Amino acid sequence: MLDEYCPDCGTHRKALFRYCLNCGLDYDELDARGDLPGGPYSQGRGFGAARPTAFATGRSVAGRGGRSVSVSRRQLTQWMPVGIAAVLAVVVVGALAIGTGARPPAVAAEPSSPPAQAAAAAPLITPTQAPTPTPTPVFAPTGETTQATVTSVIDGDTITAMVDGTEYRVRYIGVDAPALRNLDKPVEYMAQQAADANRRLVSSASVILERDTSQTDAYGRLLRNVWVDQDGTLVMVGLELVKEGLARADLSGPDQKYAPLLEEAQNAATTADIGVWSDPPLPLTGAAPAPIETSLPRLVGMDPVTVYSSAATALQGGPGVYSWREVRFIDPSVLVHWDLLASATEICQFDWRLDPADGNRVSGSVEVRNNARANGKQAEAVAFEDALLMITTTCPAWTFSLQGARP
Repeated sequence: MLDEYCPDCGTHRKALFRYCLNCGLDYDELDARGDLPGGPYSQGRGFGAARPTAFATGRSVAGRGGRSVSVSRRQLTQWMPVGIAAVLAVVVVGALAIGTGARPPAVAAEPSSPPAQAAAAAPLITPTQAPTPTPTPVFAPTGETTQATVTSVIDGDTITAMVDGTEYRVRYIGVDAPALRNLDKPVEYMAQQAADANRRLVSSASVILERDTSQTDAYGRLLRNVWVDQDGTLVMVGLELVKEGLARADLSGPDQKYAPLLEEAQNAATTADIGVWSDPPLPLTGAAPAPIETSLPRLVGMDPVTVYSSAATALQGGPGVYSWREVRFIDPSVLVHWDLLASATEICQFDWRLDPADGNRVSGSVEVRNNARANGKQAEAVAFEDALLMITTTCPAWTFSLQGARP
């Protein structure tokens, strides 16, 4: 069957197609009509005298060598799907050729190692979490506490406070502020500043009283660490005073909870030479005082002292360097009186002077033998209205008084 030829145009049959691809002659129709000579299909290139004729309903087409071939409408209808399929096949093949020609053929990449080995070689990645920040320890009382309201400030380390309707005198634990006393007794250096600082911190404030070990001291005062809120932060008042050099750390006794902090604060204040660890200022007027023993305490009277003729103003104390920065005189002269007591083993010295802002200095010096007592008085003219009084003494006990006098 593959060695067949078109009886009309002589074109060799292509595969098993049952029509001529050259002229469109339908073999099946001609064979059914008996128009093919020599059986169903003619063999070879020779054809008999018989030839297909044009159909009444067909049309003439040019055959091979200019011969006219009649093609029916049925032939055209049967031929058209084949032609359309061929055109579509050409389009598809061309599109594939264009698509594959634009880039080199893809080559499948082979893994360098088997999948199992690659998975085993890959590091295990675990999600990391941001480290949780360590909270800053809050400095606050941890012992037994009581709420209280401050009713008054006595000095740098003592207050009165109301607890459940009862008023108590409260002494700060581990703190020794300069003593603030009446002017007839020694007034320690920085005592007023310590009292003022304490007042700024706790005056009329709501505070927390924290107990350590002791309940009260020898004078019946409550021993407590006093805490106050300062702009949302709890502050231990005694520790703040030590930091500012306005109190010394008292590390004696059984109440040692905050002793290391108090000692550290005192060391810092001592290094900085602030507060009680600084030198008292020199007199504002008059000559500089004579050199003094550094071991003597230094005490300052903060309030003015007025000397009247009606009564004597008495001052007293022990070894130390004392200064009253403003002593006022009403009368043109002054009567000074001293009463001194020496120790049993040493001779003591008592020096005093009045340094006016304008005028001549008035001064005196007394030496007392060991285990003796000395007293005396002298009158001095004062051509000034105010002066600085300074007393430097090694006597263990003394009293010094001033009284105005008229000529």
